[in-house]
Amino acid sequence: MTTKLTWKVLISLALAALCVSVNVQIVSADMGPKPSMEFNFVYETDTTLTIAGGEQLECADAACADAVSLEEAGPQRFTCTETDCSSMAYTYEDYHRLAIAFSDGVTRESNVFGKSHFDAVYRVTVRADDLLVEETGGRMNSMLLVVVGSIVGALVAGALFILGVVVVVLLFIKAGKDEATFAAARWLFILAWVAVVPFYIAGAFFSLTLPVTLLLEGLVAFIYATVKKQPRITLLTLVALASLITQPLLWAVLNLPLGADDWLGYLVAEILIVVIEAGLLYGWRHQTQTFKQSLALSLMLNVVSFIVGLIIPV
Repeated sequence: MTTKLTWKVLISLALAALCVSVNVQIVSADMGPKPSMEFNFVYETDTTLTIAGGEQLECADAACADAVSLEEAGPQRFTCTETDCSSMAYTYEDYHRLAIAFSDGVTRESNVFGKSHFDAVYRVTVRADDLLVEETGGRMNSMLLVVVGSIVGALVAGALFILGVVVVVLLFIKAGKDEATFAAARWLFILAWVAVVPFYIAGAFFSLTLPVTLLLEGLVAFIYATVKKQPRITLLTLVALASLITQPLLWAVLNLPLGADDWLGYLVAEILIVVIEAGLLYGWRHQTQTFKQSLALSLMLNVVSFIVGLIIPV
């Protein structure tokens, strides 16, 4: 990249990357929380066995008459070691079965089972001719922990989000009178990081996607600011603050009951996020940056986090 690289080229590159991402039929519009299953094996066989391989079958029908293997796409996949198996998916069907090959040359199939926890844990009993799969819990299977954690998390996240919104408004007011830069409004930028840093640290306890997203977008913003000779601290702070505003929207969409064929809904949500972030960046930097440049930067930020979200299983 050089300083002569125009916003048109940036948008073209970002759109090309976005089209590639959509064509691989990934339903996540960005890096986000992904449900998982963990299978622990116990044996009721005469000999000691190891796992040679297998597949997880997904079914919409309760009898699993329409079973298809869990598709491998980005971090979505089913994997096994010699002792256990696990899977991660963007979305699961309502019913599941396992077909596991063992070291004795026998492939055993399981009963049809469901899933009630976001990160579910199962006990798989290996018998002479088949498998018995039972869900034993999840990573957050304590009702008290869920209730207390949800209340505290909601209060903290809500307070940080409100603080972020207040800073957003004050930065708009500052940009209308002068320049919304670190040098011109140091205390506002400090308040922005007071909201952003705890929000992303707290989010890391639920999903590493939040801090990873911040790091990735911060790196892109740093490179962009360096190339465009813009103040790095200012742009890094504004990008982080914009992400604080749009991440709750993304997570709300990811938690909607959308199926694997509802990629259009995720795509619309991602486009909306790109436009919102572009509007925020332009509102704060309108004296030195056009809306087209803001849109190009927002598009780059989201495309990078989207593509890396397909690669890194977090």
